[in-house]
Amino acid sequence: MGDAVITAVQQKLLRFIANYMSEHRGVSPTYSEMGEGIGLRAKSGIHRIVRWLEERGAIRRLPNRARAIEITRADLLHEMPSVHVERAVVAFPPTAPGNDHIIHTVAIMGTTTKIDTKPVGSLNVPQHFIDGLVGAGGYFALEVRGDAMIGAGLWETDMAIFVATDAAHSGDIAVAIIDGMETLFRRVRRRSTIIAFEAADLHYETRLIGADRVEIKGRMIGMIRRYPDKE
Repeated sequence: MGDAVITAVQQKLLRFIANYMSEHRGVSPTYSEMGEGIGLRAKSGIHRIVRWLEERGAIRRLPNRARAIEITRADLLHEMPSVHVERAVVAFPPTAPGNDHIIHTVAIMGTTTKIDTKPVGSLNVPQHFIDGLVGAGGYFALEVRGDAMIGAGLWETDMAIFVATDAAHSGDIAVAIIDGMETLFRRVRRRSTIIAFEAADLHYETRLIGADRVEIKGRMIGMIRRYPDKE
């Protein structure tokens, strides 16, 4: 298969599958168990990652056998991912002196698939998360839904933090309302009168939408992740 490269998420699932099979006499985990094992709730996301691993030659699903997977690239269990996974979106500025105990409350305005008109909750974040952005149009948070931005380090249930703005530069990850109805969370690329919305997953097509149909609601500045408790 050549020199396969896999992302951190793919390697995490590959390791989980290998450990599970070792503990269960070669029986592979179900998709639900895989999702629970790596903290990814969307089954569609697990299906895509498994397909990626197959395409990269890391695993092979055995025909006519339920729950039967063969790991064909065990070397990938121990290598660090060599494919670039964007990390800037999960980083915040370093703590400013004297600012590490100041708390800022950010309204949770729904999810990345549906922005609500009223807050559905609130999120407390250290003030230094948003230092340097004073004077902007405020801040809000959305809970990540779906797997379209996994390649940018954003998993389902992550809490994405946005600065409220009606403008986003090419390369920004933004949330927008399309035609006054649809909420779209993607990386934006401006092309004259067209805005391209790019997912961080090759299985999603880039959407080209006229700028007059787009209302940018916010530009992402960071995220907070809570890992599930494990016994």
